[in-house]
Amino acid sequence: MRDSSLAANKAKRLGHLTGLSGKKMVWVYSELDKVTENNYPSPWAKQMRDGLSHGALLNEFQLVYESLERAPSDACSHIPEETLAGIIIIPRDDTDISTIVNKIPVETPIAVVNRHFSDEKIPSVDIDHYKGAFEATSFLLKIGHRRIMYVTLEEPIGVTETKRVEGYKQAFQQAGLDVDESLFVREPLGENWVHWPEIFRKALSLEPTAILLPNHGRVAHAVEIIKNQGFRMPEDISLIVFDDDPTLVRMTPSISAIRQPLDQMGRLAMELILKIKDAKESVPAHTRLEPELIVRGSVTSPGKSE
Repeated sequence: MRDSSLAANKAKRLGHLTGLSGKKMVWVYSELDKVTENNYPSPWAKQMRDGLSHGALLNEFQLVYESLERAPSDACSHIPEETLAGIIIIPRDDTDISTIVNKIPVETPIAVVNRHFSDEKIPSVDIDHYKGAFEATSFLLKIGHRRIMYVTLEEPIGVTETKRVEGYKQAFQQAGLDVDESLFVREPLGENWVHWPEIFRKALSLEPTAILLPNHGRVAHAVEIIKNQGFRMPEDISLIVFDDDPTLVRMTPSISAIRQPLDQMGRLAMELILKIKDAKESVPAHTRLEPELIVRGSVTSPGKSE
C-alpha cells in the first residue's frame, strides 16, 4: 500500500509535465535517477543521460528517471496510457532484466540499453565491448608491447567485463602470443576501493609496459601513482582507459581512450520506443554499436618517446 501511495504521489507531482507540455512520458529505469545537472558520478552517466535527453527532444518525449529498485509497474499503473510512451531499462550487470520486463504490461513499448537481452521481442542496444578491448590490445601489441596489464574486477565479473577480457585474450591469441595471467590485476569492489591504490602500486612491480584500465574513475589515481613510482608516461608505461571524456585531453600527458558511443546509444533507445509505439516499421531485435580507439599522448612504443 505504501509503495502504491508513493508512486501515486509521484505521478501526481509529474502531472504538470504532460499537462503543460502535452508530451508523452518515457520512464527510464536505471541508476541515472541519482544524476543531477551538477552531479555526474562518471562520464558514462553524463554521456548516457545527454543522449537520452537529445533523443527525447527530437521525438518530443518527456523523460522521467526512476531507480532500478522501483517496480516498473508503478509507471504503467499510475500514468494514463495515453501519456506513457514507453519504458527504457538500463540495467547493471547483476540486474535480472526478465523480472523487470515481466512486471510491465505487454502493450507497453520497452527497450533495453547497454546490455544484450536475449528475448527478441524486447529490442536492445549495447556496445561491442569485446571489440573495444580487442582493438586496444591489438594496437599495443602492434607497436611492440608484450607486457600489457589488464585491470579487471574481482570475480565474479559481469557481462561487460567478461567480453572485454575475452577481447584482450583474443588479441594475444591472434598475434600468436601467450597471455601472462600475472598481469591481470583484480580491482576491489564496493567499499574495498580504498585498497585499490596499494594494489595498483604493487602491480607496477610486475613491470608492465602498457596498462588497459576499464574503469574511467580510476584514471587520475592511476596516473598519479605511476608518476609517483618514478615511471614516465608514455616512455615507461603506456595507458589506455575505457570511456572517453574531455578531462582526459587536459591531463598530462593526454590520455588515450576507448570511446563508447553512449550519446548515440541513448538516442537510439528513444527511436526504438517511437518505432514500437507507431508500429510503422520493423524494429531490430538487437543493435550493437562499435567503440573507437582514440590514441593520444599516453601511448607510444615501449622504451621510446613520441
